Amino acid sequence: MDNSTTYVDAKRGKIKWYNNNKGYGFITGDDGEEVFLHNSMINNHAHGEKIEEGDSVLYEIELGDKGLMAKHVLLEKNDSFVNNTHKRNNREFNVFKEF
Repeated sequence: MDNSTTYVDAKRGKIKWYNNNKGYGFITGDDGEEVFLHNSMINNHAHGEKIEEGDSVLYEIELGDKGLMAKHVLLEKNDSFVNNTHKRNNREFNVFKEF
C-alpha cells in the first residue's frame, strides 16, 4: 500500500508573513502571487512548531470567499518531495509526491 500523497500542479513559495499566535499569514509564490494561509490548511505542522518568514512551502490554491487561499500546504523543512514535471496538451504540470 502506498501511503504517499500526490499534489498535481502544486506551487512552491515562501512564507511572506505569519502570526504564530493567531495562526494565519501569507505565502508569496515563486510566481509572485500572494495567497492567504490559515494553519488548518498545513498538513505537516507539528503542534508548537514555529512557522517563520522565508520558510519554503508547497501548496495548492483555491478561491475562497475573500480571495485566494492556500490549501494542502506542506512545510518543506519537515518533509522530502519528489518533483516531476509532465507535459500534457502543451501544458506543463508539476507533480509532487510527499513521503
